Parts: sequence; C-alpha cells; structure tokens
Amino acid sequence: MSEPTCPEHPETALAPKKKGWHCAACDDVVLTYDEHPQGGVRPEAPAVEASEADAAWLASLPTLLALPLEEGLHEPSPQVALWALCDAVECALKVLVMAGVGEHLAASGRLPDKLHAELRDRVRKLEEMALQMGEIGA
Repeated sequence: MSEPTCPEHPETALAPKKKGWHCAACDDVVLTYDEHPQGGVRPEAPAVEASEADAAWLASLPTLLALPLEEGLHEPSPQVALWALCDAVECALKVLVMAGVGEHLAASGRLPDKLHAELRDRVRKLEEMALQMGEIGA
C-alpha cells in the first residue's frame, strides 16, 4: 500500500498522529487509520476485557491516571493505545512532581529560591505559549 496523501494537498506528505494521518497544509487529520492503515497493515487486536483485579486497581487510582491507563489498556488500535499510555506516563510524572513539591513545602515551608524562580519562569513561559495558541484567557 502506498503512503497516504491529503485529498486537498496531494503533494504534502502526511504524518501519523494519534487520531490518524495529519496534513501540515490543512493543519488537521485528513485520514483515519481505518481509511488508510499505517504501514499498509490495519492493526486488528481483540478487545481486552478487564479482569476484576484490573478494574479494582484502576478504580484505586486517581482519575487523572486511571482514565488514560484504562483507554490504553482496552484500545484495540496499537497506535492509539500507545498514545494513551504515553498520556498516562505524562500524567504520572505530573503527579509525582506535584507530590515532591508538596512534600518539600510541608517539610520546609518554602521552596529553595533557585527552584522557585525556575518553576515560576517555566509556568510563565507555558502561560505565554497557551495564550498565543488561544487555549486560555479571554
């Protein structure tokens, strides 16, 4: 099977993304993996049934972690499952950083000046990026 092309921009190479083939010119997903399988092979995986132990384990997790894990564990498409599991790892890292900062604040009452300044600068940069992208503010 040949590489997919955008229906509107046939000269533009498409990139595989979470929900399908992305066209840079359209700035959108223009084909799903069902319409054009990645690598010429449509991944067919059986639906995974959660055991009672899996369901109990997922229920014990914070929602922030449980939702992407559940999606990744039960998704039949390997590409989408991998994306969801990467989301779960990213969420877990965020939780761990928040817990670490919280522990430090509980023990000492404040963050070291250097760490506080670095975190403040990073949050400001993220806010600026989000505002530029129109995701927050109004």
